[in-house]
Amino acid sequence: MGGITGFVDRGAQVSETHFRNAVTALHFTSLSNQPPLYYTHTHFSVGMGSRQLPTIALNNPDSQPITSSCGQYSIILSGTLYNYIELRENLIKYGVIFKTLTDAEVLIECYKKWGYGVFNYLDGSYSFCITDWKRNQMMIARDTVGSKPLYYYRNEQMYVFASEINALFHYPGIRKNLHPKAMATFFRYGHFSGEETIYEHIYAFKKGTYTIIDLHSGNSYDAPILLKGSSLPVGEDEPAILSDLEELLTESILKRNIADVPTGVLLSSGYESATIAAILQKHQHKRIKTFTLQIEDKKTDETNKASLIAQHLRTQHTVFPFGQNEAIRLLEKMPLIFEQPVGNMGVLPFLSLSESLQQEVKVILGVEGGEILFGGYQAYLRALQTRQYIRQASPLKKSWDKLFQFHPERKREITQSDNLIAIHKNLNAHFTSLELKHLLQEPAYFDPDFTPLKDDVRDLIEFDKAYFLSDALLSKADKCLSYFGIQNRDAFLKTDLIEYLSRLDSHYFIRSGQTKYLLRQITHRYLPPSLLNTQRKGFSIPLVKWLRGCFRPYIETYLDEKRLQTQALFQVNQVKEIRRNFYRYGRVNDAKKLWLLLQFQLWHERWMS
Repeated sequence: MGGITGFVDRGAQVSETHFRNAVTALHFTSLSNQPPLYYTHTHFSVGMGSRQLPTIALNNPDSQPITSSCGQYSIILSGTLYNYIELRENLIKYGVIFKTLTDAEVLIECYKKWGYGVFNYLDGSYSFCITDWKRNQMMIARDTVGSKPLYYYRNEQMYVFASEINALFHYPGIRKNLHPKAMATFFRYGHFSGEETIYEHIYAFKKGTYTIIDLHSGNSYDAPILLKGSSLPVGEDEPAILSDLEELLTESILKRNIADVPTGVLLSSGYESATIAAILQKHQHKRIKTFTLQIEDKKTDETNKASLIAQHLRTQHTVFPFGQNEAIRLLEKMPLIFEQPVGNMGVLPFLSLSESLQQEVKVILGVEGGEILFGGYQAYLRALQTRQYIRQASPLKKSWDKLFQFHPERKREITQSDNLIAIHKNLNAHFTSLELKHLLQEPAYFDPDFTPLKDDVRDLIEFDKAYFLSDALLSKADKCLSYFGIQNRDAFLKTDLIEYLSRLDSHYFIRSGQTKYLLRQITHRYLPPSLLNTQRKGFSIPLVKWLRGCFRPYIETYLDEKRLQTQALFQVNQVKEIRRNFYRYGRVNDAKKLWLLLQFQLWHERWMS
């Protein structure tokens, strides 16, 4: 686990001081003495730097950059290869001699052997850079799921990249210019989309892509990571499919538990975390470590159910408390941790849990992606139900009005959606297009581009896999845990498992109005249904209560009229109306809008002042 940064410069812009400052800006504390690689040539200069917190091979730490024994290749890696042991053993059979026990060295030897086809052999979460000194080429890649963040900036003379945006600002000529369209996307959806970031000219490296840069000319091209796909055929019937899925899940979970440091599982009362804990405990001789956060608000607390699951599985279970005082402290700390505004309300409790875990474990097996892959979100049912009401709007108008008590503009935007994906996006948008127009000076936003294919729940799953998973869920978990020196390993995101599920029919995901049908059947092999919540609450907070109470002073300060007028980013009267409506009626929709405004202002104060 660690951060990486590097560059190719043909215009003599990047000095060694610039580069070393960028490496130092990566917040990880390096445990090795390997200096960053800074190389100058007549026509170009190249830099590759890394700061690491190893979770494997602690006696032989991952001193990056690593240069191959032949001297032709150098690598920096952010992330982990979960199958590096098998790959290493395979390469040794071909006569490869390793200097370290690390996955980074395994990756560079894999690249030597298989070239651009190397991705078919990797099971991991990663972003990395390999420089081929003989061919004068640099390759940068990010995995197909987008597990590890990576950002870049380029102009005619320079290409720079880093796993943290902050590191980019230590290179010359890169400015903190706010991107109005990305800002609108944030208020629309609560997160950024695809390759956009809050800054103009700084982009998120596209997941499932590798870029080749010619060091002499600076020319580059992007190529998709094309995988062969799983050789495992879909089972002929439901028992066979369940058997295949349980085997794939077990393999994914066990491989992601390989580490030379303590590991654990975040246990809620839901199916995803319970499945991970159950499978892991079944294959362990000692009791695994599980952790739950006890939120002081009873409506959002899952402690009792989680503790019962832990007792049933006989795990070593720990409960950490989380209340208003902790929430206030972490609210103030969030801008130091996140380089972009964060709309996810689960960040505060997740940060609290991450901080508490510092003394307990260094690797956590996370559930991110589980609800998406198995069709578990209630939002999917809601979108399907909404489409049904739209198609039969006239005879069911009273039922519609009762079930969907939206503002007229919001209802219009939803009912005019022309496909299931559009319904899903509009249902989950925090601001309507018209509300954005009233709120912002420039209201145009990035609308995720997705072509519906199945016209059922599988489209919703594929859409969230493409955008919500990496743009919101994985980025949140990675930032929260890595800030406190803990590696997040996504137990559901093995490529073979994702690919297998993508070939199943829709009735395997939602059946008789019940979500994540297949996952339920697998989990019930380990745990009785009575122990599990059908709708996990996740890491949520009593937002309405806290915005009216402990967070109100921050609303008063950061949404102050004079401050807003000085910024000239918002229509001040519209912000005042959102505040007034929330404190008058206490509606959840207004609370979410206030939360986004507060998060943006906290971020703006730290990074743009």
